[in-house]
Amino acid sequence: MLRENYGHKTLKGFMLATELFEFYEEETQKGGARVLYKLR
Repeated sequence: MLRENYGHKTLKGFMLATELFEFYEEETQKGGARVLYKLR
């Protein structure tokens, strides 16, 4: 539904396209990654 309505496959892709959010990535203790975001 997101792709059909807005042209983006993921919510993150949509959020990046709007340029309304700032994104930060931080490493977790287990070696993974966590994505944080906030409204500009």
